Amino acid sequence: MPVVMDCADSSQGRVCYLPFPFSRGCKVRACSDTGSFYWQINALRYGPGVEVQTLPAQLKATERSSLAALCTR
Repeated sequence: MPVVMDCADSSQGRVCYLPFPFSRGCKVRACSDTGSFYWQINALRYGPGVEVQTLPAQLKATERSSLAALCTR
C-alpha cells in the first residue's frame, strides 16, 4: 500500500512512498498531461545473501494500525 501526501508547505508537490521489490532489474515509466512534471526515483540495492522481505498482499493488524497512525499525522 503506497503512502501518499501533499506537500503544500513546500513546492505544492506530492510525495508517494511505494516500495516494490525486484531481483535483477526494474524499469520505471511515467507520463504526464501537464507541463509541470518531475520524478525522483530512489533505489536501494542490497548485497549478496541479504534476505529482503517482500511486501505482502495483506497487512497484519499491527501494520494496519501503524499505517492508520501515519495517515492521521
